Amino acid sequence: SPTMMEAVTTSTMVDEGNSNLVARKVFCKLNVEAPDHPFFKRVWFVRHELNVESPLLTAKARRLVRKNKGYWPEELNHCQGVRESIQFHQLMVSMSGTSNSSASSVYGQTIYNFVDVVIGYRFATTLFRDNQ
Repeated sequence: SPTMMEAVTTSTMVDEGNSNLVARKVFCKLNVEAPDHPFFKRVWFVRHELNVESPLLTAKARRLVRKNKGYWPEELNHCQGVRESIQFHQLMVSMSGTSNSSASSVYGQTIYNFVDVVIGYRFATTLFRDNQ
């Protein structure tokens, strides 16, 4: 069965000791609900909970969640509040599985930037009917 791993790419600046700052990428594995899906079709929905362990949260949002006993704070419970509470440069989604037709390994990878993440919207079910 296919598995899913999401990694958050965070750019950091590291001092190499000679006063030169070098950009580095840091990868963190995200916990997602339903990381394994036995009947993978065209669309796969996963969910990541924004809690105190989430690497996506800003330090300020993490403190507010911790102060609220692990629950999302009411003052951040709107689209703009959530948007301002998460921080990452890129979100890399990697998938691997086995082809039903050839039994060969298949891989896919997509990188989402912060501007690609839309908050406050839901997917709408669509139906297309061909008159022919």
